[in-house]
Amino acid sequence: MAAETFEALGALADAADAHALAPIAYRDHADTQRSVEAAAAAAALAARCDHASSPALDEAARPLPLTSRKRELAAMVTAGLSNRQIADRLVAPVGTVEGHIYRACTELDVSDRTELAELMRDTGRR
Repeated sequence: MAAETFEALGALADAADAHALAPIAYRDHADTQRSVEAAAAAAALAARCDHASSPALDEAARPLPLTSRKRELAAMVTAGLSNRQIADRLVAPVGTVEGHIYRACTELDVSDRTELAELMRDTGRR
């Protein structure tokens, strides 16, 4: 992979830019999980070289494809709150919370709360 070659050579900005092309390609093929993972890798490399910027990095850094409500619930899942605790905080029925979390998992192509929390932590977007 070109990104790994650039990184091995110490060309971190070029490696970050090359990594940033992957999430765009994955997103175009509806592979949300790989897209988010690749975007996180690109962001991590960009941060190592004083937050490099390029059109590809800017595109890869777009927020997760979640509504603000689903992102809020995903952040609470990441913080370790149960569905009941989330429902109590939002003054919402547990079933509504469960539905939002289920749809967030579906949209991000993860199978459960644990994977959702890991993905949220990996991307640093809450």
